[in-house]
Amino acid sequence: MYLFFYIFVAVTASAVFVMAEEMIWNIIAFTVVGVLLIKMPNRFYIFIAAAAAYFSATYAVDNNFSVYTEDTYEYSGYVKGVSPTTGSSENFKIDFLTEEGERLLIYAEQKPETGSRCFISGKTSAPDSSRSPYQFDYQDYLFKQQVHWQVFSDKVSCTDGSFFGQWRDKREEALVSVGTAKGEGPPLAAALVFGDRKFIDRERIEQYQNMGVIHLLAVSGLHVGLITTAVWFLMVRIGLTKETAALLLIIILPFYMLFAGGAPSVLRAGSMTMIGLLFVLMNKKIPLFEICSITGSIFIFINPYIVYHIGFQLSFGTTLALLLSRRMLKGSGIRLILKVTLCAQLASLPFILYYFHSVSILTLAANIFFIPLISFVILPLSFAGVFASGVWQGAAAFMWKIMDFILGFMHFLLDFLESLPYQVLPVGALSAWMLLLLFISVYYIFKNWTKASAHVWTGVAALTFLLTFSIVSPYFDNRTYVHFLDVGQGDAALIELPNREAVYLIDTGGETVFTGEEMVMAEFGPGERTIIPFMKSRGITKVDKMILSHGHADHIGEVCTLTEKLTVSEVLYPAGEEMVPFAEEQIECLKEKEIPTVFVEKGDHWIEGEHSFEVIHPSGAGNYDENNQSIVLRAVVSETSLLFTGDIETLVEEELVRAGLLEHTDILKVAHHGSKTSSSRPFLEAVSPKVSVIQAGVNNRHGHPHEEIVQNLLGMNSAVFRNDQHGTVTFIIDEGKIYAIPYIKEKP
Repeated sequence: MYLFFYIFVAVTASAVFVMAEEMIWNIIAFTVVGVLLIKMPNRFYIFIAAAAAYFSATYAVDNNFSVYTEDTYEYSGYVKGVSPTTGSSENFKIDFLTEEGERLLIYAEQKPETGSRCFISGKTSAPDSSRSPYQFDYQDYLFKQQVHWQVFSDKVSCTDGSFFGQWRDKREEALVSVGTAKGEGPPLAAALVFGDRKFIDRERIEQYQNMGVIHLLAVSGLHVGLITTAVWFLMVRIGLTKETAALLLIIILPFYMLFAGGAPSVLRAGSMTMIGLLFVLMNKKIPLFEICSITGSIFIFINPYIVYHIGFQLSFGTTLALLLSRRMLKGSGIRLILKVTLCAQLASLPFILYYFHSVSILTLAANIFFIPLISFVILPLSFAGVFASGVWQGAAAFMWKIMDFILGFMHFLLDFLESLPYQVLPVGALSAWMLLLLFISVYYIFKNWTKASAHVWTGVAALTFLLTFSIVSPYFDNRTYVHFLDVGQGDAALIELPNREAVYLIDTGGETVFTGEEMVMAEFGPGERTIIPFMKSRGITKVDKMILSHGHADHIGEVCTLTEKLTVSEVLYPAGEEMVPFAEEQIECLKEKEIPTVFVEKGDHWIEGEHSFEVIHPSGAGNYDENNQSIVLRAVVSETSLLFTGDIETLVEEELVRAGLLEHTDILKVAHHGSKTSSSRPFLEAVSPKVSVIQAGVNNRHGHPHEEIVQNLLGMNSAVFRNDQHGTVTFIIDEGKIYAIPYIKEKP
């Protein structure tokens, strides 16, 4: 009987019960603890552990608040860590602990030493929260680390740091030195040795993630085990007793865990090793399975919020599954590697699907090839290169060249595997119930692995059915979905026709930033930040028509990014005599990818099933500025009329009214983000919208939408939804009825 395992399960369930945001997880957690207390022996110890975890989690939740408000303060406290901000070596992010015991994120141009006592002044501001489904929620991420505010400061005054702080700063300098070296090898070495992959190209990270080998870019338990084993044998070979070697490793490992970045996988493996070595010193034997359970329980008692960390879930979930499966992991060579990889992939599958919404069918093959290559070739080269970089740059450069050569072959193979058609299964976002059923199916497979094969195949069949159901269910959904995505100060609307007859994307949004010299497109814009995560959550990998209303960056700025990530069948663009330079750049992207571009004008129309679409502007004979050149698209889907107006202004609105091209509209995309130069009263009276959607960014510099426009719409009894107030807004159209679902609910 694995007492510590059942204690770990009870501790995890108690923490989840306290902190869960969905009722289903409260019910599941309560049920799990109840079953353990009824069915298992030693229930007294399980009860004590569960109760202690409950009170620990309750204490953590009750004390996770801030003493500050949004205001300017002077703070005194200590620097816990310093790192350069992304894409800059002149600005720094400071992890700061105030004397009141509250953590703050400070952004400043000055770089204090870690451990130093500082006086900092600045204004608190709340971190950005998620404004669209499945968008990364930075505010929630920091909240679970008990950080409530970020401070932008221009005044930092500090004393000298501590020895430990100076050591951390030296580590950061070494990390930057390695990570910024030329080639693909050094950034990957920085990830494997220091546990920080911020220097690896974002597209490469996405590729590893898509192929299910992202865990190879982390300092994993396998890496810690290899290093610990090597050091152990080295110390024994030079004459140290096993007891002395164990004691020295217990002393050394905490420093290595900090050096390697302190990720959950590193802490788990290092802590498990230390606990195991302690039992060696006490001449006691305990199964690795129980050591892992003890380690996980300790982590949760120290920080209950860690149960939300994907690294914690994957690390402990996969490790426990492998240890539980030790009876089936027999054999050697390729056969053993295949079994271990299969078990690890199976155990991690529910987590991967829940967080990333897709899985590659080539993941198993990729892992079988890459795990030995990374672990036994790239990892030793990484350590050798990092060591050499601090001693002899020439030797380090030689190591990096060897790594670049090997990685060139490895990434060629990765590129090839990723390019294969239909290798990614777009599962989409999973409900809590579906996730629970996946876990049950995986558990059933593990439970019956060594028994009759019929039971195993029953589990495999259940797992296959669940995955198939998730993939094909949108093709049996006869409702229409229209999503007005919050892309900041820009437009992007996604239409899903019933039964996935077609998927249309109208505009892509776009974000510009000022570099000090010129305006450029943001490196991580709304395409990657909002649109791609949303589409992955919907299981969408193909867009049948991308309709670009006109050539301004806030409408088409993400064309190149999106066409890299999605299959786009056709692009529609307004016909006209001239094209602005920015639009020419985007069209060039389409040509490179051989995506056909159709130039449309008034009178063009098409039918998709029972749904009609008609372009009512621009007219080929007109001579308009870029805003007034916008495509105006009228659609009738599921007995509901929609009007998309781009950035047209009063001039075009008057033309449309005079031509009698306007009629009652159920859903109106308000022109030009609610600008006063659009949405004239005659136009609004002609379309008489039941629902109006304004796509404008929070606190945008243009002051959109104009209050007069909003009041005019409300005065016409039109329900008004705004991206700046409601985030992404989804309309579900079912048999002519419209159901609005704003991501951000209005406060009562």
